[in-house]
Amino acid sequence: MKISIVQSEKKILPFYQKAAMEYDKRLSRYCKMDTPSSISKKQQEKQDCLPIHVICNSPTISSEEFAIHLSDYTIQGYSHLIFLLDKSMSCQIPSSCETFSLCEGSLSYDLACVLLREQIYRCFRILNNEPYHK
Repeated sequence: MKISIVQSEKKILPFYQKAAMEYDKRLSRYCKMDTPSSISKKQQEKQDCLPIHVICNSPTISSEEFAIHLSDYTIQGYSHLIFLLDKSMSCQIPSSCETFSLCEGSLSYDLACVLLREQIYRCFRILNNEPYHK
């Protein structure tokens, strides 16, 4: 599986950048990761791609439910998940796009970048019946 996290803001604070890199390293065991600054509409519409709009200030689902969604996406034939993080990309997000809420409150962009990776990592641990905490 390939996962793209579209981050238009290339520079995030060093503390958050270090945390994001740590989760990218952990995720490399389960999937192929990349963080493009933009993604074309043509690429989003490929048959095996599923764009997922990441939002805040909306009801959330549990990690277990999110893990089930990720598993279902692969069963449905999606091999490339594209997480769209940037609020300014809202006009480029297809109406058929899935949505995923990180939290019921608001988050800084830097923290959202890290939290999304943490949630994806947690999903892979759940799906592989591995403990999340050491």
